[in-house]
Amino acid sequence: MVALDVSAYAADKPSSLGEAFHAYYSHEQKGDWEYIYSLRTTAFQAGVRESEFVRAMRNNNRGWRLDDFRIVAYRIDGDRARILIGFRERPPASFWSSLRTGSKRYLEMTQESIWVREATGWRCARSPSEAHLPFTE
Repeated sequence: MVALDVSAYAADKPSSLGEAFHAYYSHEQKGDWEYIYSLRTTAFQAGVRESEFVRAMRNNNRGWRLDDFRIVAYRIDGDRARILIGFRERPPASFWSSLRTGSKRYLEMTQESIWVREATGWRCARSPSEAHLPFTE
């Protein structure tokens, strides 16, 4: 796996993997779950209603803030891509109440996302932000 500079995709068409990835997580930062749903695979959308997805994501992310995201590494095999993502998030204050963390108020983690190339471009098949929710593949 190699690092991928997302800015290198700026001139590409909107369906490029880098641009789709950046759009997805930029909209996650804003809590724009309707837009994120539009970047999910056709198979995902066939099995999960948009209203169900939006409600679950709003409830699940209440109080959390995605500060930063970046591609750490990626691998493309045909029409499927695995992206290792570095995240920096701020949990709600209640998250820290039972932990002894000193002044640290953010989490840094690395997680994997799965993307599939469809006729309309690259779409997210699995995102780490919903891995524990019931509609995850």
